[in-house]
Amino acid sequence: MGAVDPPMLYVAHDDQMVIVSTLPLRIRGGRAETFRWGSVVEISPADPGEDTVGVRELRRFAVLLLVVAVLFACVRSGWWLIPALGGTVCLAASVVGGWLRREGAILAPEIDRRPDEHRVLIDDEDREAFSEAIDLGERISKTWPALHGLIDTAAAGRQLAHALWELAGLLERRQDLREVRDDLAEKDHDGLPADSPAVRELRAQREKVAAALADLDADVHRRLSDLTATALAGENFLREQEIGELIRDTDQRLAELTPHDLPGGPESGAALAEHTQAVLAAYRDLTDKYGDGS
Repeated sequence: MGAVDPPMLYVAHDDQMVIVSTLPLRIRGGRAETFRWGSVVEISPADPGEDTVGVRELRRFAVLLLVVAVLFACVRSGWWLIPALGGTVCLAASVVGGWLRREGAILAPEIDRRPDEHRVLIDDEDREAFSEAIDLGERISKTWPALHGLIDTAAAGRQLAHALWELAGLLERRQDLREVRDDLAEKDHDGLPADSPAVRELRAQREKVAAALADLDADVHRRLSDLTATALAGENFLREQEIGELIRDTDQRLAELTPHDLPGGPESGAALAEHTQAVLAAYRDLTDKYGDGS
């Protein structure tokens, strides 16, 4: 088995934020769920689940057993070891159960020292947009095994990670601009004349921020559309391959079962192959966009 390329992008997400980083991320204070596809590693806090262990009751029982063990030891009874062992086991189980039920928090160890290597998304709109991009990225990566030998899957993985990193940067910038827009909107200029230089400048700044936000919205939409088109191109290619295999298998079976050629068999297979190549060419064009940073 060949060596696996190291990931280029780490994505940690919970119900409050998404952190995208070129550096490893962790979950602190609880278990983590990790999923890797292509050059991307996703990490999130594991669901703590219900209290099926009864941690509090188990801890109380452990204390009771340890107290009994102490009392036995005070009267010099040889039975003190049994409750002591039982109490120790119950106490350890309660500690483990409590840890399993804790919901962890995202930890970015290098975010203060290397902030440029991180993108932090907290607004719902931006987190949802990046979640959509992640879903599309997973769909794209699922088509790569069937495309092995037709495209450079390692390069495609790097290009996709780069595309997601750029998108995260755009979303973070849009998030910050939205905050600037809200600050300008809240600025009270009642009492000042409409032609006041301050009012005119405030109006100009609002228009400038609105235009910048519109440009970012369009760019985000375009990039999501490119990812969608790439996913569909790869998935269509797989469907074309499945249909092509079915047609070839059907042609072979019909040739074995009939004494003469059926009209349309070879021609339909050729048309399908031609269409498949067109879909694959479109897929290559879309993945090439990620290589030049567009």
